[in-house]
Amino acid sequence: MPFRFSNLWRPTVLPNLDSTARDHLANERTFLAWARTGLGFVGLGVALEKFAHLGVALENFAHLSAESAISAASAASSSSNTASDTLPAPPPLPPLVKQQDGRVAAITFVGLGGAVLAHGTIRYYSTMQRLMNKQFAPSTGGVALLVLVSSGLTLGGLYSVLMTPGHFSLHAVEREHGKVGH
Repeated sequence: MPFRFSNLWRPTVLPNLDSTARDHLANERTFLAWARTGLGFVGLGVALEKFAHLGVALENFAHLSAESAISAASAASSSSNTASDTLPAPPPLPPLVKQQDGRVAAITFVGLGGAVLAHGTIRYYSTMQRLMNKQFAPSTGGVALLVLVSSGLTLGGLYSVLMTPGHFSLHAVEREHGKVGH
């Protein structure tokens, strides 16, 4: 019998024997948890992409503001004939998030979110079929894959936080206390 999308909206009525209803409701709750997790990853990816654009815009604004302040100060100093001919350039600002890094992280999280949504959907329908046949198979592969990917993202995020110059990084600790390991 070919699959029809109309079957998705007309559920099969099952007799409520033993724990049938409870098992199917638990399957639905599990699917909703997978969907919520996937949508969370997608939302995080979109937020990271927008934050990367905001970081670049803030950097540009700060440099433009500093340059206009210097030019205004040098114009005022030349009209008042002070001894100061030139003012020092503003120090470079540390980037909040490099646009390239933000894009890679955004694509990673959006892709991961889509994969989690796909896995949750496939898992829901396969579990529903098995429950209808009075069978059950625990999800070991999906859980293992999610743990591996989440661990990789955690290590990548930790590396990014510790290796980016700023207040909370290994670079800041090295500047404050000398080289680590000496």
